[in-house]
Amino acid sequence: MSNIKDVALKANVSIATVSNAFNNPGVVKPETLIRVREAADELGYSAGRMPQSAANCKYGTVGVLVPDINNPAYSETVKGIEEGLHNGGCSILLFCTGYDEKKTRDIIEELQEKAVDGIIICSPWIISADHEGINRIVIRGLPIVGLNSAMRVIDRVENDVISGVMQAMKHLTDLGHRRIGFISGDLFNGTIERSACRRFEAYIASLQENGIPLIPELIHSTGTASYELGRQVMQSWITRKYQMPTAVFASRDDIAAGAMSAAGASGIQIPGDLSIVGYANFDYSKFSNPPLTTIKVQAHTIGLRAAEMLLKRMVNPDSRREHLEVKASLIIRGSTASPPTAGHEQG
Repeated sequence: MSNIKDVALKANVSIATVSNAFNNPGVVKPETLIRVREAADELGYSAGRMPQSAANCKYGTVGVLVPDINNPAYSETVKGIEEGLHNGGCSILLFCTGYDEKKTRDIIEELQEKAVDGIIICSPWIISADHEGINRIVIRGLPIVGLNSAMRVIDRVENDVISGVMQAMKHLTDLGHRRIGFISGDLFNGTIERSACRRFEAYIASLQENGIPLIPELIHSTGTASYELGRQVMQSWITRKYQMPTAVFASRDDIAAGAMSAAGASGIQIPGDLSIVGYANFDYSKFSNPPLTTIKVQAHTIGLRAAEMLLKRMVNPDSRREHLEVKASLIIRGSTASPPTAGHEQG
């Protein structure tokens, strides 16, 4: 016996569109309406068995793509997505892309072949505003939500990166710091790492806003974002003492942890000699010594809102595209204080 998913597959539309074709036909394009009803007739499908709202989504499956499930921020985001989809009656297919563009393309092609009912994707691959692959999905009518994406043709949920970094930088400048280092992984690796770039842009904007000169030797933005990167960069600054900052903004908490480890091993007191701020508020950050001042990213909330946004798109496929920024907040802990009074604040 045929079901709603069979009709959607035969008509090459989403389950939400099939539902609307029978329950809310005014929101469906005429040519699509005809195609859906013809498919239903051919399959012997009865509209009486159709769920009253795609928001109930009892037959729905959503593909979710994230680049790194080991990253605590993405883990929390996936938890939020799963919660939101579960509340809507949908099941989840989770894929880890590993920041690999070809793998991302292959997974998305596979998901379309499987006739999933929606996609939530967080990947550098969807940054480009005219990306051909995503546009093809949009044209086909498959609901899609992008996390931290700039594409205006899809629904989007993202961190308010700029405000988060500006809060961190204001905290450091209010304490009196003027030699503020910046440590990040690659800003560019084939495609633009949008969040990393925006953190760097906010760092530069804060320096300019406070009349603080940019010091190139205090900026590191290459390599893989990791504990080891933070440790290596800090060690290189320590070796060249004249380059030492009095404060560091690290673009991830694991980078900050590595920097703190290298500083501590060299006898540098945190925060007495050096202040450090992280980004993301990983669970372990509050247990470091001292506890890390960091930007709290509402990762769970971002995932939950993305799921809700996708369910809304499934119900109303022709509504205006949504864009939501989720605010970040500064958590002040023990790793920041006023700079030392001697020798560091020139330049």
